[in-house]
Amino acid sequence: MIAINTANITIHAPTPELNYAHCPSIARHAELFYVVWMGGLENREGGREQGILCSTSSDFLNWSEPEMIFAPPHRTCLFEPVIFTQGGQLFCTYSENHSDPDSDVSDAPLTEGHLMLSRLVSGSWETPRVIATTDGPDVHSRGCPTLSNPPLILPLPGGGMRILCAVHNLNHHTGRSCPRSLMSDDGGETWQAGAYVPTNQKKLMEASIHLLSDGCLAMLIRNDNDFPVIWRSVSSDNGETWSQAEPTGLRSWAKTSTLHHSSGRTLMLFNDDAPELSERSLAHDNETNAMLDPQTGNPLIWKLGPCVVRKNLSVAASEDGLSFTLAGRMDLESNGYGTSYPVGIMVDDTLYVVSSRRDSMHTRRPNMIRGHVIELLEQHARVVTGMKASTLSG
Repeated sequence: MIAINTANITIHAPTPELNYAHCPSIARHAELFYVVWMGGLENREGGREQGILCSTSSDFLNWSEPEMIFAPPHRTCLFEPVIFTQGGQLFCTYSENHSDPDSDVSDAPLTEGHLMLSRLVSGSWETPRVIATTDGPDVHSRGCPTLSNPPLILPLPGGGMRILCAVHNLNHHTGRSCPRSLMSDDGGETWQAGAYVPTNQKKLMEASIHLLSDGCLAMLIRNDNDFPVIWRSVSSDNGETWSQAEPTGLRSWAKTSTLHHSSGRTLMLFNDDAPELSERSLAHDNETNAMLDPQTGNPLIWKLGPCVVRKNLSVAASEDGLSFTLAGRMDLESNGYGTSYPVGIMVDDTLYVVSSRRDSMHTRRPNMIRGHVIELLEQHARVVTGMKASTLSG
């Protein structure tokens, strides 16, 4: 399979009122594309007035002005929306974080809060309700529940469909996070928590679930303490329990997302860790765009944020859900601006992807939402060194 990037567009560019935009999600409902993201006035995570924004389009090329569909309650920030369809209905989840956006830290930490769910009814979003609350596998890992990727819609052996989510409970104070499953077998009316992923790792987060060729499930997980290695856990009981998390041969410098292709393949959207690019990116960024310390004249590397390594948005494909072959890259014009967090949907034979980036190397956090159109062709694609995953035992 070869992925050809035919168009890149800007869905949202920063304004004085909206200078933070990150963690986009996309769905198609009633002949419209919907894109949601977390955003607000201040260019930081968890800033004042950070809520959930939405823009719509009939053709993916022309987008409505963003609308704040969920505003934060007092002394609360809203994080990481996910929009998806099931049973002809459009749903949106997000995290309601109870930390203080007026704190003087650069980013308000995720500590305690709820995972919220709303449904679009007759063109309006229902009052959100709590479907998960502060929890964790131990006292050090208790944190705000967060869903980062669209759920897997899974047929059940006895009939019916399961909405299967990978939720992580992140506590920024302790620096700990662990994913688990959250599921609904009645179309989103009631929700049950599955088991946490067994691990000795400190910070596993932002997971995505996909189906393997043998009928088991795989959860690909960001390990914040083992970048850029992607970790994996497996379930043989429809997501109720999971195997011990282990590293794979897959690599990405930010969140990874997976989705199903009509051919039966699994597609993976990620930041490709290409040595020929990443090894020279730091020197290039410092030479051309780095902010300098006024006292020493040295580059302030930390102010570049994730732009040094978050490049090369890519699509890979897998026959078995374990070993992936690079199919192509997208939006290379955004390299150097911290492009990351790709999420996509298939509409007919076209892949539509959204991501976030910064408008300038001098901007600390993402403040743009981008869209990418990908045509997938059934041709041979080369296997890239480092892309083949280790054999999964499970």
